[in-house]
Amino acid sequence: MTGAAFPRDMARSFVKGASEIDLVRSGLDDMMRSAYGQIRAGWNGPGSMPDLRTAAYAIAVKRFADAYGAIGI
Repeated sequence: MTGAAFPRDMARSFVKGASEIDLVRSGLDDMMRSAYGQIRAGWNGPGSMPDLRTAAYAIAVKRFADAYGAIGI
């Protein structure tokens, strides 16, 4: 459009795509954001917890209970 050439080294980095470590970090970032959102909801939601640690612990215990219930224990 502009008539200017796109530098080859920049073009290679755009075409190359994400590396494996980039994908892992992106997945971890998404997971951590989701987990924090759940913890924050437990902290500020109905029946709110006194702090983030207690909210995280309550969520972990509920997940264990749900997993055990799913396998019939």
